[in-house]
Amino acid sequence: MEFYEVINRRRTTRQFLQREVSFEAVKRILEAGNRAPTWDHNRNWQYIVLRTEEEKE
Repeated sequence: MEFYEVINRRRTTRQFLQREVSFEAVKRILEAGNRAPTWDHNRNWQYIVLRTEEEKE
């Protein structure tokens, strides 16, 4: 898929299904975020992935 096609197919989501996101999907999303450019090339990001409501507490 070409870059401009990706941009044109982008959609905003406001309602979500109540289904679990796989660990592999979360991992791919975080890896993509790590590859995204930053203004100062600073890569000192930390992520906390919460899987349940109890973990939020």
